Amino acid sequence: MKKLVIGCVIIFLLVGVHLNNQRLAEARQRTLRVWVDREEYDLLRSLNSVFEQQHDAVIEMEIVPSEQVLAKLPLHLGAVDYPDIINVSHTLITELVGNQLLTPITAVFEEFNILPAVYPAFKVMDDYYGIPYHAQTDILFYDSEQFPEGIAPLAMTENVEEISLVLDYQGIYHSLPYVTGFGGYMVGLDNFGDINFYDIGLNTEASIEGLKLMVEILDSSIIGRTEASIYEAFVHGNANVLIASAAILESLQEAMPHVGFQSIPNFTMNNIPYTYMRLDTYQLTKDVSNEALATQYLHFLLSDRVATARYQLNRSIAPINHENINTLDPFYSVIRTQLHRSLPLPNQVEFNYLYNPYRQAANRFVENPDQMEEILDEAVREIDNKLTNLLR
Repeated sequence: MKKLVIGCVIIFLLVGVHLNNQRLAEARQRTLRVWVDREEYDLLRSLNSVFEQQHDAVIEMEIVPSEQVLAKLPLHLGAVDYPDIINVSHTLITELVGNQLLTPITAVFEEFNILPAVYPAFKVMDDYYGIPYHAQTDILFYDSEQFPEGIAPLAMTENVEEISLVLDYQGIYHSLPYVTGFGGYMVGLDNFGDINFYDIGLNTEASIEGLKLMVEILDSSIIGRTEASIYEAFVHGNANVLIASAAILESLQEAMPHVGFQSIPNFTMNNIPYTYMRLDTYQLTKDVSNEALATQYLHFLLSDRVATARYQLNRSIAPINHENINTLDPFYSVIRTQLHRSLPLPNQVEFNYLYNPYRQAANRFVENPDQMEEILDEAVREIDNKLTNLLR
């Protein structure tokens, strides 16, 4: 009898342990580990409870800045704290995919209402990875005392004597509006809409025409100066137009109360002066524990509720077609307009090979604009040679 009782106790204990392990396993399946930056942590710690209640889930966040993800993620492979979702710049997607660290969301990518122009930033080979939740791009700042109505379309081509421009002309990122404003391009696309690094367009006739306009209206005092000097030239009244990151608006307003801002207007009737955008994204990792739940969380992160709270916290705007965000804030309207006139900065490592040749060419052609065509031909040959060696 004693043996029977002991046996029953052991069986009950084993059943209890099994049921407990089963409950723990189910709980792990309903737990998402998410790497976020500090601002997203501050935002989501008060909002995650909504998702947790709706989906009977637990969100565990850890602050890991985007620049640390590439080094830190491989070290966590197989660990119990391996993240399901990470926060990372879109420029790192190709490298993360190459290291087999991400899970594609191709089947559901179109459900997120992402602006079509942004698609290439998330495409590697034939798959799409992750979602954007914040975009950084350039806008146009102007002296509102001199231009109380702002800068009208065609004003920078038809009234050049009234415009004195400053921008980081050496940066390929900031020069894009002038490259594209007359129909030019930095890098071409193939028949599938993918970036074609065998087609560099800096030295096309349209690109040169736009860059010549940039040099013509550029304030000469900034030539050869630092980026900080560019902002100073605008604040101190040396120039009346600035093209720079929208993120500096608050700093400019503190130093220059009469600063105005808007999207970059057309230089011609038929061509849009595009800007580049940098994107902060959320990505599913390769070993995501519950892909269906993680995908639902991505939808939550781009919901109108979270997007509204994110904008209220730090003026963050994503390139998403939100239908129910209502705000009278002029900054929101300007950024929304500019994002429809923006292209994602290419996330392929090959694009890095354009930076230095363009910077060197820009330093030369601002001093010798009559030699611009020859200088850009040399720059494109240098880029082509580097990329040919890389892509062999």
